Amino acid sequence: MQAETRITPAQSKPDCPFPAQLELVPPMDNGRLAVGVPIDVPFSELNKLLEAQLKGHHFPDDASAPVDVEVRSAHIAASGDRLLISLRVKAHEKKSWFGFGADATARIWGKPALDAKKKIALALADFEKSSEGVRVTTAIDDLRLTGIAFDSGTLRVIAEADGTATVAVSELPRM
Repeated sequence: MQAETRITPAQSKPDCPFPAQLELVPPMDNGRLAVGVPIDVPFSELNKLLEAQLKGHHFPDDASAPVDVEVRSAHIAASGDRLLISLRVKAHEKKSWFGFGADATARIWGKPALDAKKKIALALADFEKSSEGVRVTTAIDDLRLTGIAFDSGTLRVIAEADGTATVAVSELPRM
């Protein structure tokens, strides 16, 4: 099975009507399921998430530290084969009488990594909710990051998940 996802700022309303005729297929491999998912996230959305997590935070958390660094803004962008995170910070030292301080931009280069097994399991838990006449049970046994790619506007994460899915239909909807 292959799926394509997009993260957008507005909620979407998919139109997936129930089929007029149900085709019963014998179970294959006891419900084993392998899914490859490309996830495209625009950098504009990543910047909003990054800014929400970091803006206004002070580092280190220990108030007795000799320096206080406040994150004023955060921005992420493609930079060759790596990602560049730019943090605009205001720092000041607290040990001396002078209280020296400065505004600065810290730039961090890095290669993206992902451990999304728990988050994908939580997303699949939404499908496990039983509704009238249908019960779905899912479990992820393994999640692999198979690729990360990006251009100037979009980060694409490609993940493969192995697991099981069991669907029990006890009643068909009335037409």
